[in-house]
Amino acid sequence: MININEASGRRSLLLLGIGAFILFAILSFPARLAVKLVLPDNALTRDVSGTIWSGKLGILQFPQLTLNDCEWRVRPLAFLTARVSLKVKARVYDGALQSVVTLSPGGKVRLKDLAGVVPVAALAHIIPPNFVDGRIGLDLAKLTVAEQWVIDAHGTVDLVGLQLTSPIQEELGSYEIVFDGTRDNTLQGTISEVDGPLVASGVLSLNADRSWLLDGSVRPEPTASRQLVQALSMLGARSPDGSYPLSARGSN
Repeated sequence: MININEASGRRSLLLLGIGAFILFAILSFPARLAVKLVLPDNALTRDVSGTIWSGKLGILQFPQLTLNDCEWRVRPLAFLTARVSLKVKARVYDGALQSVVTLSPGGKVRLKDLAGVVPVAALAHIIPPNFVDGRIGLDLAKLTVAEQWVIDAHGTVDLVGLQLTSPIQEELGSYEIVFDGTRDNTLQGTISEVDGPLVASGVLSLNADRSWLLDGSVRPEPTASRQLVQALSMLGARSPDGSYPLSARGSN
C-alpha cells in the first residue's frame, strides 16, 4: 500500500519533470518558427538559425527595407510587462544598426537607443536611385513604428557628406534633422545645415495619415559653385534674402 507521503513525492517528481520539459521546450524553441509568429506576412526571411532567445537571420526583407546579418538576444524581464524586448544588431547595405527593440500588444514597435550609419541608398523608395549619395547617421533615443510608419521619435538624424549625382555632380555638405516627439498627430523634424555650400532650414512632417511634407528653404553660401547656384533656380523663384524654396510631399 502506497502511503500519502510517497504519493505526494511522486506527484512532485511528475510536476517537476513536466515543468523541466516545458522549460526546455521554451528555451530551445527554434528561431525559424519564432520569426513566423512575430514578423508580418510581408516580411521575407532567409538563413534563420538559433532559438527564440538568441538567434540570427541572414536576410530580413520588408517591402521598403532589407536587413542583413541580423542578430538578436531576448531580454526576459520585458515579459513582466507583457512585451517582447530584444537587443538587435543588423547590417543595412554597407552600414550597420543596433537598438533595443520592444514589440507591444497591438503591433507597435518601439526602438530604444537606435544608433548606426547607413547609406542614402537605404532610402531608395523615397529618394530616386542615382540622384543623391551620402550617409545617414542615426542617434535616436526613442523611435516608435506602427504599421511600418514612424509615429514618434526623439533624437537626431544626420545627413553626412551628401553629393548630388544627377543631373549635375556637386558636393552638398552635411545636415541634421532633430525630432522632439509627436504633437497633434504629427511628428516634425527641424532641418538645419552642419557644413557645406548651402544654408538650409525647414521642417519635415510625418502625419498620422501616412503622408509626409518637407517645407523649407536653401540659400547658397559664397563658396557655392556657379553650377550649384544655377541648379537652385530649378527649385523656384528666389526670395529677397537669396534663398530658394525647398518643398516636397508624398505618402506611404
